[in-house]
Amino acid sequence: MASSPVTPSAPAAPSLLACLFSGGIAGTSVDVVLYPLDTIKTRLQAKGGFRAAGGFTGLFKGLSSAATGSAP
Repeated sequence: MASSPVTPSAPAAPSLLACLFSGGIAGTSVDVVLYPLDTIKTRLQAKGGFRAAGGFTGLFKGLSSAATGSAP
């Protein structure tokens, strides 16, 4: 007696709201983690030098604006 092969069904696609929410969380997470590194990179590229551009002070200044603008 031959049994028919069982094929698993594909999982349902996520809803639009779930996609928007997960994309917003991912975008905000990336911006929060990389913001200080981008600030350091920008200050290293400054014409006056790293210390004249502010050094390590105020690395997180403006982070809330960047995080707010990154989510849809």
